[in-house]
Amino acid sequence: MSSNRLRLLAPAATSLACVALGAAPAVAGTYGKLIVRHSAGPAEALETHFSNVRAARAFLLVVTEPAREPLSFTWSLRCDGANHRESGGASGRATIANGHWVKRISPHWIQHPGRCSGSVAGVAAGTPVLVRVFAA
Repeated sequence: MSSNRLRLLAPAATSLACVALGAAPAVAGTYGKLIVRHSAGPAEALETHFSNVRAARAFLLVVTEPAREPLSFTWSLRCDGANHRESGGASGRATIANGHWVKRISPHWIQHPGRCSGSVAGVAAGTPVLVRVFAA
């Protein structure tokens, strides 16, 4: 190989390695089993729901916005106990500005959670928004 090709190949290989390493934490398999995936286009309502899902040790809500524009939304998770006497949940608001948000929620408010339902709602900014919910 000529020295010119080697000079051009080295920066390309370095940038490819950086991209691969930077994307590694975002690999979906590291979050657990995918429950729901929803994509909202620019300026569309962001309505992601799941219901009657078997309770997991934890749920991970993952919101990705590629342009790193500020995005505000609400989230909620509600679980019913296996004996139908217990129920409870958690909810909140979030604003992201760095393009990626992950929230881990453990349904520890119920001793024996059975089934769970939840949502992520908001309005997408000027770019598409991806919402994924995982059971860990």
